[in-house]
Amino acid sequence: MNSYVQVNHLCKSFGQGDRKLQVLKNINFTIEEGEFVCLIGGSGCGKSTILRLISGLDEEYEGEIFVDGKTVCGTSRERGVIFQKHRLFPWLTVAENIGYSLQHTGKKEKYEIVQSYIDLVGLSGFERSYPKQLSGGMAQRANIARALVNNPKLLLLDEPFSALDAFTKIALQKEMYRIKEGKKSTMLMVTHDIEEAVYLADKIIMLSPKFPTGEKIIRVDLPRPRDRNSKEFVELKKYFLIIFSVIR
Repeated sequence: MNSYVQVNHLCKSFGQGDRKLQVLKNINFTIEEGEFVCLIGGSGCGKSTILRLISGLDEEYEGEIFVDGKTVCGTSRERGVIFQKHRLFPWLTVAENIGYSLQHTGKKEKYEIVQSYIDLVGLSGFERSYPKQLSGGMAQRANIARALVNNPKLLLLDEPFSALDAFTKIALQKEMYRIKEGKKSTMLMVTHDIEEAVYLADKIIMLSPKFPTGEKIIRVDLPRPRDRNSKEFVELKKYFLIIFSVIR
């Protein structure tokens, strides 16, 4: 595998003068092409800030960020973003929301592309539904499809399942990994849910100022599909919980 994302000596502060607050200090990590990586850490440690910087939504930082060998400069369709809230346009149907960024695509081609992603996320039959007519899980499925429709090489997810009930969250975690494998995408997800991280991730990046370098990177070598009730899964989850309790 080749390093697709490379973060070198990343520092980020907010505010000015005496009120300046440094949230990221000398963060270093790489993400290999095709990997699913989870970022975990306490509130305010800079997880979502890292996602915004890699996405290009925030361009003020110190250090280096490379995606596919190129310095990140602004946003790009090669980097899709999925936020915690679905942010679907309430006046557009599911199909219209998903196809919104394909405005310069031919009508027939656009229909085929949109339909393929509706099928991919399991929303067939809801093409003409509006966001208010969808459950939380269905709206997030539409949100995922909208992020994937441009076929981004890198997908950045900011706690996309945190507002969902436990059963819907588990179902969408499975769907997310199935989609990742099918699309051969590289994914970086922020989460507070350690079980979610252990279930999904190839490696986990834990952020805390208590670490000497600001981060700790641990590979998750459990076989797939992963069984949440297996001895190995439970033990690894306990291991991360112990670390997390110390670094918060």
